[in-house]
Amino acid sequence: MGYYTTNILPRLGITNLEVQIRLIAKELERMNFDDNVNSMTRSEQEEVFISVVQKYSKVSKETIRASS
Repeated sequence: MGYYTTNILPRLGITNLEVQIRLIAKELERMNFDDNVNSMTRSEQEEVFISVVQKYSKVSKETIRASS
């Protein structure tokens, strides 16, 4: 989760960035994203991350993928 919230989210140009990052981070925490990453492939991690980001912002899947 740290990689995605620290490295990817700031590159996406999301407005109201602090609020949205907090919502995204909370959602990932509720999903136990940190605990589950060892049991997921990188592409599965990216899909989960993309779905959560898109829930709270209008950033396209392509933009998110290009940032990672």
